Amino acid sequence: MGSGDFSDPETLEELFLPDDIEIGEPDLEPEVGETICLEGRYEVDPIPGGKRFQGAWLVLDDGSRYLISYRPVPDHFCFLNKRVCVQGKPYLPGRDVQHMGATHLEVEAIGLAVGEVPYENPPVELPLPPLVRNWRDLAALDDQWVRVVGVVSAVQDDPDGPLGLAHIRLADGNVLPARNALRSRWEGHVGQTVTVTSRIRWIENAGRTDPELVGWCEIALEGSVG
Repeated sequence: MGSGDFSDPETLEELFLPDDIEIGEPDLEPEVGETICLEGRYEVDPIPGGKRFQGAWLVLDDGSRYLISYRPVPDHFCFLNKRVCVQGKPYLPGRDVQHMGATHLEVEAIGLAVGEVPYENPPVELPLPPLVRNWRDLAALDDQWVRVVGVVSAVQDDPDGPLGLAHIRLADGNVLPARNALRSRWEGHVGQTVTVTSRIRWIENAGRTDPELVGWCEIALEGSVG
């Protein structure tokens, strides 16, 4: 992908994980729960982040997440973005294994949920996230991966975070903030039209709710070919 940009997984591995997840080595023995059955959406991160982590997740209706795998599982691509029922044991790895601080799920069985329609032709690779060019496109999206097309209008220090805060001007003139921005990389794109792959999240702030890009990201000049 021309002019691509990945957050450096070697030096910024902990900063570019989802907000509620961190790399950790807790002083605990493995904690394994009883077998449970859960229903939710099967989701895979479309790009790798810190430590090349690219998780496969079961996302429940209340937004809680269970980590199924640290890498995409091609045999599960028939479940991508589908509602599934999973039988398995929730667990946290022990202190001798460096791991994500999310609740893991050891899958014993997985299948489409009742009423979910299977793919006529199951995908053989991860699909691209939805494309966003204006504010209206964001309305139905929350806690999902997106590809945002816009002009990088400014990059500044983030008063609420350890890195920078980039501003992406959309086609309708609205400005979308992107947190965890490496200034040394984003500043070279100021004034350029780019496509940014990242996760969108709606944040409550001063009595209103606005969208932001959070977590790790990939940047490409608009029109570049992978």
